[in-house]
Amino acid sequence: AALLLDAVEELRDAGAEAMVVNGTARVVAQTYFLDTQDGISVGGHTLEPPYVLEAIGDPQTMDEAMRFRGGLVDRVEGRDANAKVSRVQLVTITALADVKVAEYAQATQ
Repeated sequence: AALLLDAVEELRDAGAEAMVVNGTARVVAQTYFLDTQDGISVGGHTLEPPYVLEAIGDPQTMDEAMRFRGGLVDRVEGRDANAKVSRVQLVTITALADVKVAEYAQATQ
């Protein structure tokens, strides 16, 4: 879960505008990542490997953010796992994030 969160943070820093994991778990500011016995829980969606993180943004910038020396791809491979970065022409994200009612914040007029 921590490594997947690292990937999200790297992509956010690289300007990703929208992200989804395994096509079902939309990533927003309130999304949490948690290791479970069945896989990884992303915002309440339990996901099983392989984990596929899709992002919309500048392809070159996001690609470089994943591949720099000591970056995410190196860290994944250092754990005897595989990471693949692909650039595609069209990414469609249809998953929606669950709307949470704020516990402390209040809207003002």
